[in-house]
Amino acid sequence: MDAVKILYTNWKGERGWRLILPRELKFRSTPHHPEEQWILEAWDFIKQADRSFAMRDVECWVPWQTVLPGPGNLQINCSRGC
Repeated sequence: MDAVKILYTNWKGERGWRLILPRELKFRSTPHHPEEQWILEAWDFIKQADRSFAMRDVECWVPWQTVLPGPGNLQINCSRGC
């Protein structure tokens, strides 16, 4: 699987782009997502760590090569409609 960029809102409400390498999709809960749901396990290149991402909080994803807008502008035309 290839790396992708995702527009993600974390459990604190912080929204931003993440560069990740998806590894596994599981239906489960986590400490930050106590309700069972689809969780994407992935390597986060920016944080240099394995991370869990709630799929319901992934607004869109694009190929890793996609050039993103400048800081503060989270708008992008992607295949998922964001």
